[in-house]
Amino acid sequence: MAHETAKNATRTADLSRVRHIVLVGNGPEALVMAAQLQGKRDWDVVRVSDEESWLEGWKEKEQRRATEFLRAPGVHHPHHNKMALRDFAKKSKREKEMIVSAAKMGPLPSLKLYTDFAREKVVRELNANLVQVNEEDVVSIEKLTAPECKTLAVPDGTCCKVTFASGNVVYSKAVVYCKSPQFKTLPQWAEEAKKNAPPGVLLHSQDLDCRKCDCAGKRVAVVGGGMTAAQLAWYAAKHGATVTMLTRHRVKKQEMEFDLGWQGMKLHRSFRWEHQTPSQRLSICEGARPQATINKLMWEALQDCLRDNRLELFQSCAVSEVLWNGSEWSISLTSTLGDERNRRRMFEEEDTPVVPAKVEADFIWLATGCADDCSSEKLLRTVQEKFPTRLVNGYPVLDDSLLAWPGLPLYLVGSLTMLSIGPAASLHPGWIQAAQKISTHLLGESFPIAGHVEQARLKEEVNLTVQRPKSLVEEDELGGRTKHEVEKYSWTDEEFLVTIRIYVNEPLQKDDVKVRFKKQGLELWALTRDNAYHLSVPLLYKPILEERCRLKVNEAKGRINLVLHKYDNHEWRFLKG
Repeated sequence: MAHETAKNATRTADLSRVRHIVLVGNGPEALVMAAQLQGKRDWDVVRVSDEESWLEGWKEKEQRRATEFLRAPGVHHPHHNKMALRDFAKKSKREKEMIVSAAKMGPLPSLKLYTDFAREKVVRELNANLVQVNEEDVVSIEKLTAPECKTLAVPDGTCCKVTFASGNVVYSKAVVYCKSPQFKTLPQWAEEAKKNAPPGVLLHSQDLDCRKCDCAGKRVAVVGGGMTAAQLAWYAAKHGATVTMLTRHRVKKQEMEFDLGWQGMKLHRSFRWEHQTPSQRLSICEGARPQATINKLMWEALQDCLRDNRLELFQSCAVSEVLWNGSEWSISLTSTLGDERNRRRMFEEEDTPVVPAKVEADFIWLATGCADDCSSEKLLRTVQEKFPTRLVNGYPVLDDSLLAWPGLPLYLVGSLTMLSIGPAASLHPGWIQAAQKISTHLLGESFPIAGHVEQARLKEEVNLTVQRPKSLVEEDELGGRTKHEVEKYSWTDEEFLVTIRIYVNEPLQKDDVKVRFKKQGLELWALTRDNAYHLSVPLLYKPILEERCRLKVNEAKGRINLVLHKYDNHEWRFLKG
């Protein structure tokens, strides 16, 4: 087993060898991808990062903006056992570092608990042949020429050259880019205001390190209505500042950033199967998250600050003008609610303070978010110049099934895959989905590269449709039978077998029961004289060995058993993924 990557960093990579995979990144996206590759094959994997420890930069970023507890529940982590984080907290007697925010959601882990768990239970289990190359930047990814392939004794078109800023080169069969490049979104008034103000009095959350800010006794205006704004406002109030929080919309309380259906296949299937162009998909993703939200835990923390008069919250207001008068900020506000009558009625009903004309502050902290844009990353700009693909508002159009850049063995994990993965691309469920797609493709015996993806994607409105799989029984084959979706069934897990028991409670013939086992899914049809029973599980908890799964039918009692054969004897906590 490989221990902490600081140890791996001491190993000298033989840059002349052809590696299987180059993994670019050090954050949670990269760790999810590395964990997916764990134990699959004895591959040489090179991790490119200028940081010695996994998650180091990500943890620092979260600490700078006062993140104490993560927003994602404790089952969202890279380990193959979804309950591993809870078990880790229990064994290390750190249950207090997991807090329940809402009744129907799992407990939220602290930032420190999550990173400790990742180091102890995920990083230490990574393959010993995972080699780290301490390089600051990858500057280019290119296809090898025919003479270069001949020199390296590899088939033509099956390898690429990865060049670093230092001039070093790694030859690899595939590159997996696990980053989410972004740029700061600044209001127009902020750009003008900074010109006439001293440094440090107006900061974006990306430039702010709240741990180094001496805000005790100061007035702090926080602009924004999402989790980052709430965390900064809470932190400043906790450390003795008088805080004013300004939000353009009403503060929306929601546990996750978007509907939970996007984290699984419920909404994702229709997102991919319907005829959606890249522009249409972008609109769907933007509609899934129309405004910033905060969870119940953070909302209650803000309420405590409001009751203690450490915080003022002005909602549905916009900053119209900001002036620095030499010692403080003067911030002019306007309401975004419309006419005075509607504004007064809304405030009276919800007991919300009327937006003042002006607010004074010593500091302005902007939590106005960041935008994803592959052009903000030098490497991807270079790739786009040599292997152009269509960009839609900064998101590249990739191959849906491979998440590959057209013309290169370059695969992406992270927020830039949104046009293929959906709104969850920037969060753990999206990383898992992307990593599974890529690892499944790379595990193919021929190890094909993504170079076959056609440049036709440069067309103005390319169709990204994924063909809906044909059902075992089509509607016209039911013969007048009444269709029923099977919602009640039982299942058990014993060692390597999972058994699903279905009761139709009427006689049936085994020949009239059809089942299709897939790598990580199944479909069943059971036809009786008058009824047709249908069960579909498009995503099981884990993959199964299709050829070893079997069907058992008790014709007289109308009982059906589906016996699934697992890859290992790890317990399934759920049937559906």
